[in-house]
Amino acid sequence: MKNSISFLVLVSVDVLAICIAIIMAFYTRTMFSSLIELHFDKSLSDFFGLYMMFISILGMLFYEGVYSKRFDFWHETKQIIKSLFFAFLLVMSYLAITKSVDDFSRFVIVFIFIYLAILIPLFKNIVKSLLFKLEFWQKKAYVYGEDEFLQKEIFSNHYLGYVCSDLNSAHTIFVNSQNIKSKDLQKIIDKELHAAD
Repeated sequence: MKNSISFLVLVSVDVLAICIAIIMAFYTRTMFSSLIELHFDKSLSDFFGLYMMFISILGMLFYEGVYSKRFDFWHETKQIIKSLFFAFLLVMSYLAITKSVDDFSRFVIVFIFIYLAILIPLFKNIVKSLLFKLEFWQKKAYVYGEDEFLQKEIFSNHYLGYVCSDLNSAHTIFVNSQNIKSKDLQKIIDKELHAAD
C-alpha cells in the first residue's frame, strides 16, 4: 500500500513538474518576444494540449526504471536526463511526422526540457525526503557482512529509502561479498531464492 502511494505521488509530482516547465518555457519565450520584437501567437493551452510530450516523458522515465528501481540522487539524475533526451527526440519526431512542427515554437519545447532537467531531480529530492519522514518511502533492508561504511551509505540516504531490518523481515538484502567466502555467499543466495519461491 505504501509503495503504491509513493509511486502515485512521484508520478503526480513529475506531471506537475512538466506543467510548471511548460509555463516557465512559454513565458520565457514571451519575454524574449517582447525584448527582440519577434511575433509569437501561440497560447499556453496549445502546449498543454501536446499530450505526446507527457506520454513520452513519463514513458521514458518508466523505461529507465526511475519508478521501479531505487537509485541514489546522482545516478537517478543521470537516468532522468537520459530519459528527457530521448523523450525530446520522440516529441520532435512526432511533430515532424504529423507535419505540425511549425505549429509549435521549438524554442519553447527546448526550454521545457531544459527546465525539466532541473525541476524533476529537485522535486524528487524534496518529495522523497518528505515521503521518507512520513514512512511511505521506506523499504526494509539487511546487510550481510560487517561493513560500517556500506551500512552508513545505504541507511543514511533518504533518497534510497532503505531502513535497517533483521534478516527475516527484510525485503532487500545487500551482500558484502568481500568479507564472505564464495561457498557461504552461494548458500545465502540459494537460501533467499528458495525463500522467494
